[in-house]
Amino acid sequence: LRDALFCVFNRPEPVKHVVAQEPVLLEERIAFIESQLATGLSLSFIELLNPKQGRMGMVVTFMAVLELTRQQKIKITHAEAPLTIQGVSA
Repeated sequence: LRDALFCVFNRPEPVKHVVAQEPVLLEERIAFIESQLATGLSLSFIELLNPKQGRMGMVVTFMAVLELTRQQKIKITHAEAPLTIQGVSA
């Protein structure tokens, strides 16, 4: 029993890894979407996503699309999946 307790106390500390997620800023996504739509082409929502940003990037991109729609800078059409986004001519 003493040897078992000694082994438990002498175990090495587990290695802990911290994965830092790069923040996704709403202002940056808005600027990115506006620059992509400056060409005048329609884009699907999927084309605006950055796979490296994961779910957080998807949520922030969706929020950016909603904000640009609220500001009436873009128009969303949904004939079929996925959403299609196009700039509104000024």
